[in-house]
Amino acid sequence: MRSSATAEDLPEAGFAGQQEACLNVRGPDQLLRCCHRCYASLFTGRAIDHRERMGFDHLAVALSTASRSGATT
Repeated sequence: MRSSATAEDLPEAGFAGQQEACLNVRGPDQLLRCCHRCYASLFTGRAIDHRERMGFDHLAVALSTASRSGATT
């Protein structure tokens, strides 16, 4: 599962890679825990510091999560 924040791809912001991602998520319990980790990663010290230095309102940044099923071989 990966996360994507609204401001992470802005040329002047450089937020890419700041939010949490999870690999090998299996089952609904792990999926929910990963979603919580992704959303909580908006409020790590590093993310808060970066938004403050860049002048972004903490509550104005939105986040989405995306999960995709992998192929088995």
